[in-house]
Amino acid sequence: MKKLIFMFFALLACVAVQAQDNVEITLNNGNVVKGVAKNMFMFDDCDVVVVKDSGSGEKSEYKSTEIKSLKYYDDDSKEWITFVPLMAQKTLPTVWNKNPKPYKAPIFFTPMYEGKHVSAYIRYITTATNTKQVHLQGTNVMFYFKVHSEDIAKGYWMGSSIGAKLLLKIVFKPYPVMKDTVSDLDTKEFNKDPISLIRTFDGLLK
Repeated sequence: MKKLIFMFFALLACVAVQAQDNVEITLNNGNVVKGVAKNMFMFDDCDVVVVKDSGSGEKSEYKSTEIKSLKYYDDDSKEWITFVPLMAQKTLPTVWNKNPKPYKAPIFFTPMYEGKHVSAYIRYITTATNTKQVHLQGTNVMFYFKVHSEDIAKGYWMGSSIGAKLLLKIVFKPYPVMKDTVSDLDTKEFNKDPISLIRTFDGLLK
């Protein structure tokens, strides 16, 4: 009887551990790691994921260069979110810096559109406002695209950015096929769906 009770509670403990899993990583070598991780990997320039393995209970560190993709369970949305590591520009381009330098290692993005020639992604970033009166911490989203024949993903929009047409003219200047599209852009419609611009871009590329 005691043995059965022990097995029952052992089974419950096993189920409880499995229920806590919030990350599933597919490595470049094909191995899959399941466990528990904090979501800090998805913000800013983080290029490492620390996972507590659900089987062994041990913590391991995985560099973005080792990871093919990962899925993270978001408690707020109650959904699994996919992330992929990409080499990417650090910032949005400006009049003074039209081709921002990339990060030293791949960082994590959520795929939003997979086209024939170009794909679109979003990247979560932290925001902070510090004054003598207030300290605010939050998140924002940057939009990126990656032409499949290129190595670096490029930022083209951020939720709080202004001057859409000027920014987009700088971003897409290397792609003459987009000149008319950007010039004729309806900024209100673009703000509603920034990914739509990349779908158009994909259709224009050959």
